[in-house]
Amino acid sequence: MKVAPKDRVPFFITGQPSASLAIAMTALARAAELRLVENLPESDSPVAVAGAHRLMPHIEVDPVAEQLRLTKEIAHYENEIAKSTARLANASFVDKAPAKVVDEVKARLADFESRLEKMRQQLAKISRR
Repeated sequence: MKVAPKDRVPFFITGQPSASLAIAMTALARAAELRLVENLPESDSPVAVAGAHRLMPHIEVDPVAEQLRLTKEIAHYENEIAKSTARLANASFVDKAPAKVVDEVKARLADFESRLEKMRQQLAKISRR
């Protein structure tokens, strides 16, 4: 899921922050609001530590929309992997192209494979919910 830097999202915060600390955290985190909780919910979201307080963004995810987005990204990476693999399987390309170009295609292929694996893991995780 992508969150634009301009978007303000709600945050969970543990403990009882003072009014000035709450204002400062809201401004620094660009939070839409702070929700006081005793314990943070189970999540893969990042957690910031500020003294005795824990601060975590709370973003609601539409599972259907996220599955659709991930499926499209997976298809894109599979397509790019197929193109790169085909280029590298072409003996005349590998023989005639400068070594730098061949290395770039190999690096792109490795990057696409890494990203594809991450997208598949995210899709599996969201599908379990």
